[in-house]
Amino acid sequence: MKLYRTKKFIGKVYPTGEFTMGVDIANYALEKCRSREYERTHDLQYHDLMCDAEVVETIPLDVAEVYCPDEVAGQQEKLNLGLSTLRNSRNRPARHGQKGITSYGRRMVKSAATLLEQKYGKKRLTFATITLPPMDAVLRWYVHENWGEFVHRIMEEIKRVLIRKGVSSNIVAVTEVQEKRYAATGCVYLHLHCVWVGGSGKGRYYVTADQLRDILRRRLQAMARACSEEMGVPVGAEDICVKAAIDVQRVKKSVAAYLGKYLSKGVAVRDNVDDSERCRYFPRQWWTITAALRRAVLDSVVELSNEECAALMNDANIRQRCCIYAKEIWLNFGECKFLVGMVGCFRKTLRKHLSKTHPPSLAEV
Repeated sequence: MKLYRTKKFIGKVYPTGEFTMGVDIANYALEKCRSREYERTHDLQYHDLMCDAEVVETIPLDVAEVYCPDEVAGQQEKLNLGLSTLRNSRNRPARHGQKGITSYGRRMVKSAATLLEQKYGKKRLTFATITLPPMDAVLRWYVHENWGEFVHRIMEEIKRVLIRKGVSSNIVAVTEVQEKRYAATGCVYLHLHCVWVGGSGKGRYYVTADQLRDILRRRLQAMARACSEEMGVPVGAEDICVKAAIDVQRVKKSVAAYLGKYLSKGVAVRDNVDDSERCRYFPRQWWTITAALRRAVLDSVVELSNEECAALMNDANIRQRCCIYAKEIWLNFGECKFLVGMVGCFRKTLRKHLSKTHPPSLAEV
């Protein structure tokens, strides 16, 4: 595996105006190169920064290649990258999702909501909350353990209703831990916030609250049957009340703002829940987007050139004129400090210019 570097910086701008940029270290397996087996085998993985014939600091080779390429020219080609990282069966990887939704997930969710609003207008969008009702402890664990399948099946049934109505079947959804419920009961319960094209804008919903209650009831009953078969313990869902588990409303403000409010919630719960409870009740994936809408989001992402990224990262005046906010990302290696990236959000006027020069792909939304 070689390091192919075509430009020093790369950057992406999402439909919401949020951007990310950083040093381009493409096709370079950092975790692999930093494994203990690799370190024992290759002595050129790190580079010594020299000053007056003395070693000032030792930094990873991939960082050195970006910031002092002349000093390390040719070293990468000397490495034999044919080795794979040795795995230890005793060191099981940590379960995904224990730290909550990722920054990438937040940007994707808000971008998908923004595209739906641009295409259909906020008056036609529906914001629905699907909450888990009180249930047997075994069933509650089983639903949380299989949360991805649970969400997928619910979205599939909603999509079927939308397809029968002849409207867009694209949905964006994000999972949240109920803070107040956890504080009151000490039990982790999840609920799902979804956005889709839910009405004509004239007062009727394509998917009603009663239909969602029926979908949730049938899905919980199916999960109870599967749990009984897998655990060998009879688990019933007939007595579960889903009357208060559904809330459906129209979007009155920006739909991205609606979802953004929930993306930051649940952090206090996440920090207070111990590791064992996180492993049992936290989902592996906190967000989901239907396939066509995901493609539209990725097609609408604008790539910034090396020169544009460098100008923003190196000139504070340009950042002040162009950005609502911008945050630098630094990495420390001992006494050395490197600026490796930046995240932020462009002003609305610049967003409009970017959308005109790079129109989003909304054909399939």
